[in-house]
Amino acid sequence: ASSDHASWFRAGYPSSFPFEAARGNSNPYAHTSNDTLANINWVHVADFTKFSIAYVVELTQQTKAAC
Repeated sequence: ASSDHASWFRAGYPSSFPFEAARGNSNPYAHTSNDTLANINWVHVADFTKFSIAYVVELTQQTKAAC
């Protein structure tokens, strides 16, 4: 099984797969019946949101430089 980025990569499009944690250190409740708001680490959500914004900003800077 692959994530959404794999199809784009196989089709020849640049792609990436930012992930929430190092392998083996991710949310143990993800994709289970316990994947609920009660089990969310909100500090981690905030940190990953900051990372995601920085990632998008970096991508837009690279796109501008390539134009």
